[in-house]
Amino acid sequence: MLFTRTTACTFGIYLVLNTSYVLAESAAHDDVLTVNNALNLHTVIEKSLPHYPSLKLLNAKARELNAREAYANQLLPSAPSVQLRNQNDILLSNRGETEWEVMAEMPLWLSGQRQARQAIAAQSSLMLAVDSQLVRLQLAGLVRDALWDLTLMQTIAEVANSKLENANALQKDLDMRVKLGDASVQELLLTKADTLQAQKESVNAEAEIQ
Repeated sequence: MLFTRTTACTFGIYLVLNTSYVLAESAAHDDVLTVNNALNLHTVIEKSLPHYPSLKLLNAKARELNAREAYANQLLPSAPSVQLRNQNDILLSNRGETEWEVMAEMPLWLSGQRQARQAIAAQSSLMLAVDSQLVRLQLAGLVRDALWDLTLMQTIAEVANSKLENANALQKDLDMRVKLGDASVQELLLTKADTLQAQKESVNAEAEIQ
């Protein structure tokens, strides 16, 4: 493709302005990534677990299990009750006749009912243990994916930075050759455009890490 001096200059100015905007955006959102070598995958998962949404459901199941176990292990299936009733003739003959009645209700477990409740509680406990392990495995997968994505983005950024360093070195060399008359200004402009493009790719790679 043939570039005229005007086309090359226009292209170069566009890349300068566009890259300057991207650099400004990057500087406004630049966060320093620090590495704690004392952390391992297990520690990161445990620190992340309290913030994992599925933990709320797991905690609800744990509270339900506690209620099941408490119900299955209590002495009676429900609380006993006492009722006191009074009957008189005040509204009828009003002869002073009165009658009191006391009733006590003592609920009892049916045959095998308590054992069945205990078996349900035990099964629920096993299911809760399985669900707890599943939640941790899901979170471990998310953490591993996040670390892998971060490592991949860091590798891409390193490649982009290396490409930028080579472009800067080439531009510096070509700039010296232009001053010596061994290269044309158009070649220098195109090289600067390549440098700016490499700089833009480097900035974008760093933005992906952010």
